[in-house]
Amino acid sequence: MHVTGIENATPNALAQQPAERILRTLRLPQHARLTQVELLDGTDQHNGLVHEREWLLHPNESLALRGNLFVVAEVHSCHETLIVKMLALPHARPVPSPADVRVTARPDGFDLHIVTGDPDETCETLHVMTHDGGALERARVLQQLQRALRPQTPAHQIPRAQSNTWGDRNRDACICDAFVRQEIAAAARLGLDVVQLDDGWQKGTTANSINAQTHNGIWDDYWANDPDFWTPHPQRFPNGFAPLVELARAHNLTLGIWYSPDSSGDFKNFQRDADTLLALHRAHGVCHFKLDGIKIRSAAGRKNFDAFVAALLDGSRGAIVFDLDVTAEIRPGYFGAISAGVLFVENRYTDWHRYWPHHTLRNLWQLSRWIDPRRLRMEVLNPSRNAHLYAGDPLAPACYPPETVLATVLFCNPLFFCEVSNLPPACSDAWRELLKVWRARREEIFNATLLPVGDAPDGVAWTGFLAHSPDVSHLLLFRELNSSPAFTFAVDTARVERLAGHGEVAVDARGITVTLPQTLSFIWLRFFPARAATP
Repeated sequence: MHVTGIENATPNALAQQPAERILRTLRLPQHARLTQVELLDGTDQHNGLVHEREWLLHPNESLALRGNLFVVAEVHSCHETLIVKMLALPHARPVPSPADVRVTARPDGFDLHIVTGDPDETCETLHVMTHDGGALERARVLQQLQRALRPQTPAHQIPRAQSNTWGDRNRDACICDAFVRQEIAAAARLGLDVVQLDDGWQKGTTANSINAQTHNGIWDDYWANDPDFWTPHPQRFPNGFAPLVELARAHNLTLGIWYSPDSSGDFKNFQRDADTLLALHRAHGVCHFKLDGIKIRSAAGRKNFDAFVAALLDGSRGAIVFDLDVTAEIRPGYFGAISAGVLFVENRYTDWHRYWPHHTLRNLWQLSRWIDPRRLRMEVLNPSRNAHLYAGDPLAPACYPPETVLATVLFCNPLFFCEVSNLPPACSDAWRELLKVWRARREEIFNATLLPVGDAPDGVAWTGFLAHSPDVSHLLLFRELNSSPAFTFAVDTARVERLAGHGEVAVDARGITVTLPQTLSFIWLRFFPARAATP
């Protein structure tokens, strides 16, 4: 099977392993629990993205663990210490380390050494935080850290609903002025924020193009191939982007653009790439760029890529926000370029029988325990396409009501991974009504602390999300294919209102009980807690 992005991973250029250094040592008590949170990207090959391994520390066992995120809990209290390394995931680091933490026993407890083998890694990339508040406070601490490290501009702080036609697998065959005008009109009717042009807007031909074979499509070294590679395609956009930008603006939309920075020579052309995107930003107001095709092969490449991102954030005063594709190759991942923008997590397609709403919901649910949902872009596809490939599947996309499909990604940055101008009317009507509510309430949602509730989605769970704040909170619950129509969320609340979905709501001393008669349905509630919720 051909995978989008020509994502055949290139092995890291491994440097000779330097001596390991201790960045910091934590003294742990005799009775402590250590959790290693292993995150995976490269979602063209992986679907289980979060794996948690737990140790009750014992003197017989010395540990050497790799990772970006660790939690140390004192078993006799609620006290936790969170350790976060703001680096690429271990497999994607140009200078790999055999361990990120080492635990050794001492007579009255343990020493946890935070270590590195990378001479360029410093304490500036290390964050050690403590709290005493359980899962809710842990989520708040982690999300506040991630939010503080991003530019304090609206595009970085409040999620946007964005379309991208690539999910319908026509690739660049349809990309042209007339088609983009149709997409803008349809996106405006839906109530989206951004219409993103994927690969094919540019003069040059990539290896993903529908014309790759006849036009010698490439996946790197763009500038050497054609100095005008990144100019608008002269036949597809004979009038350039200006008329489309104005049309989008007239519909209260902005235009986004896909871009693949030149990885050749360790991003030796990073300034040329940065100048190209800044020119698009200054001439047309383009602020949203999807970055794809990134291959960081060395420490020099990492530094040049970081310089590329910094040049664009500085040159736009934080107005530019990136979608960092983490579907393949050697890329910064969840923690390696946190200031850059949001994470384009998955490429899923019904054409290849690879998309199920409950799988995307599961990945969002599991990631949101550790990654701020503000930073995640997750997809919905046109659920009516390729229904024949899912014949007999009770969890097929077409089995879901359209509004439930969209609800799965409301507590992150929704990606409409389809040609929105070709949606069935019933789907576009349902999505438009739900997006009205989302746009009206998104600042409340994303200024709150977000965390998953219920069980991890697996197609048969009761599951969902809480957006908690002291004044007003939101609860989004899903009933998957199970025989239990009711679910109770334990919280003291003075008042509850339903924003979307179907079913009944009751409030008593136990909390909020929802009853959803239909499977594959959801309910979205707004409530006013009397005290902090207990997930």
